[in-house]
Amino acid sequence: MCNDHELPPLVARTLDAYRAVVAEKGANWGESTRSLYGPLVPYLRFVRHTELLAGPVAAALAEGRSPTEAVDGAVEGDLDAAFRDALRGRVPDGVVVLRLTPEGPRFLGSGNVQPVLRGEALEHLLLVESQVDAEVSVQPFGTVRPGGCAVWETRLGADPEFLLVDGEAVEFPAVVREAETATLRLRSPAMCRWSVLSPEGRGWFPEGALRKWDARGRAYFHAEEAILDVPAGELEVVAARGMDHGVRRAAVVLEPGGELVVELDPGRSRDPAADGWYGGDLHLHLNFAGDQVAGPMEASLMQRGEALHMMNLLAANATTSFVYDREAFTEWLGRDLPWSTAELVARMGTEYRNDLLGHFAAFGPLSEPSRYYAGHAESDAPADSPPNAHMCAELRRRGAVVIWAHPLTADAEDPLDVLFGWGSRSCEARELVVDAALGLVDGLDVLNHLSCTGTARIYRRLLGAGVRLAATAGTDVMLSYSRLSTYSNPPGWARVYARLDGPLSVPAFQEAIRAGRTFATNGPWLTLEADGQGPGALLDVEPGRTVRVVATVTGADRIRVYDARGVVAEGADGVDFAYRVREPTYLVAEADGEALPDDLDPRGRYAHTSPVQLTVSGRSVARQEDLNWCLEWLDRLEALIREHGTDPDLSLFDLLEQARARYRSRLSP
Repeated sequence: MCNDHELPPLVARTLDAYRAVVAEKGANWGESTRSLYGPLVPYLRFVRHTELLAGPVAAALAEGRSPTEAVDGAVEGDLDAAFRDALRGRVPDGVVVLRLTPEGPRFLGSGNVQPVLRGEALEHLLLVESQVDAEVSVQPFGTVRPGGCAVWETRLGADPEFLLVDGEAVEFPAVVREAETATLRLRSPAMCRWSVLSPEGRGWFPEGALRKWDARGRAYFHAEEAILDVPAGELEVVAARGMDHGVRRAAVVLEPGGELVVELDPGRSRDPAADGWYGGDLHLHLNFAGDQVAGPMEASLMQRGEALHMMNLLAANATTSFVYDREAFTEWLGRDLPWSTAELVARMGTEYRNDLLGHFAAFGPLSEPSRYYAGHAESDAPADSPPNAHMCAELRRRGAVVIWAHPLTADAEDPLDVLFGWGSRSCEARELVVDAALGLVDGLDVLNHLSCTGTARIYRRLLGAGVRLAATAGTDVMLSYSRLSTYSNPPGWARVYARLDGPLSVPAFQEAIRAGRTFATNGPWLTLEADGQGPGALLDVEPGRTVRVVATVTGADRIRVYDARGVVAEGADGVDFAYRVREPTYLVAEADGEALPDDLDPRGRYAHTSPVQLTVSGRSVARQEDLNWCLEWLDRLEALIREHGTDPDLSLFDLLEQARARYRSRLSP
């Protein structure tokens, strides 16, 4: 455990300063509005509904336009209108719509009246949309231009609330009701994730808990025991403990003024550690803007409550020179965080970020890097210098494993369409093709929050080009956000499982990644063996030899086995077949399926292994189609840098040539 009063003084002062910033500036934290997603930055104060903006953004990505164009161009810079359009006529809970018509003002609500306790008020967004030709005063908030939109924050309680629309009092609809209070006591044999939900879908929390909602909009908190004030009546109580455990739920009824004890134990559904497999989330953040502040205590509760073996919390900048959690990173450099045990280990790591070239996570550095970012216009390092490769090499010298983060913002049949399809500064992992060729990368987050199948296509292309990389997982969870799709999910909703030789530790986990003894998953348990050897194995065989391949999955609908040319076998829950080796290649397994109701990833179930390498008479895989694809990537990257780079380091062009030479050297005459 790591209580606030036990924190090192500098870390404690930093968290206090963060809280003051959030109190003053809200979820924005003063970030730049000049980045690709800059136009959305002011809307972070509406964090509980920012996912509603995903509609126009996703549509833009599908059409090859930048998200900035989607918001700025499609609605002429009017993000209030973008918010309205994203609702698509719906009025979700937490939103009240005031429609100004020639016939007069008219309110629209969701129709779902939420319970509140005595004296409580709920945060709502007021969306005002005008259908009249004159400016309208809506007090106490402001004015709405002719035919325009405006979005404001407000708090609504059970007592009547009014607006003045051009001086006329208009009463808000009844969106909350006052309920009698009861007391709920929760207990579990170990720390777990609790959801306490009213029939209307509202979540309830103990005093002092970090308030969180997952990607499906379910409220949750982590505790072993908790006491909550709740509304009398019906409630659903749910207890979970990460993907290696089950889910337990209870329907309860509380009497006004009464007290009820609920004991639930989400027991273990599998025990990977018993066979040497340990699950980790290697890309997440304590604070990265957001509407609240998270410290080590909250991280410890979440890691224990999710039974997450390994957690890598990253210090990182966003759009300026400010590096979130740098003080915590430097305080615990090279040391496990205070709550670590033999079963659960946590470390502070860091990112290196460049939004033209991509960014990566450093897992387990022993000393502080010389820099954290480059190429951010409103930072003290606006130039695209040094290349990411230099920082990959530096952080490796400092003892870190280098893992490239989510390389794509969307899935695509050809990932190059996404890497180079729109705005130049959009976090795609464009320099990955260089650094991987030069042997500076240890893992790629095939499981991430933006693109799994598209990332897997990149991964298999690189494997086919002879690059050795482990499949890893990083969720980019940000503990400081209460609600923001998967960013506000609990840590470990996707995990990389690494097979360790010996007890759990950061060095043992690093060694397993370097050796490729991993698979990544958001739920399914996936296995792959070739002649009894699992991911990370290297089998040297003679041409024509037959290898027995066995792959299994639980918790998914389909499984496929690939070699460098494509799918070689598929089935429902497993395949067992003889594979004839004709040329150097690799074997990987992939599984997918429909999302289950309790899953934290609404996109569906997915898992992917690292490869078993099959060399032939000492020769490694070098598929011409994949090598040419990587060379095309390099050509397009160079063109992008020359057109959009900000004073790029000239050594970057030397690195491009070195990578070309590596790929070309593997091409057949």
